[in-house]
Amino acid sequence: MTDALQPATVDANGNITAHGRGGLSLVLTFQNADGSARDVSALTMYFEVAGAVRVALGAGATSDKRTLALTRTQVASIGSGRRDFAVIDETATPDVIWAGSISVKGYTDAPA
Repeated sequence: MTDALQPATVDANGNITAHGRGGLSLVLTFQNADGSARDVSALTMYFEVAGAVRVALGAGATSDKRTLALTRTQVASIGSGRRDFAVIDETATPDVIWAGSISVKGYTDAPA
């Protein structure tokens, strides 16, 4: 029996897990401290993994959502194991609004 490839996931602590041979596509939802929807539609936001990846977040379907998309090559560049990441609002003074770790599981190299 084989396990099916699992899509990228975010756990209850905000950490991301992705498979090394796939890209990553997530819809991120932002909330204020009171749990209400946070309007992030006008913010300039980036996802960064130190020394590996820096990508702008895409627009979301509603004002409290943004999209994170990484190519297969970008996921592979993160490497195996767990690395720290940050989502940064760079509209004015850079502000980290989400931080966690990303873990790339499985292999990253194409079969020969």
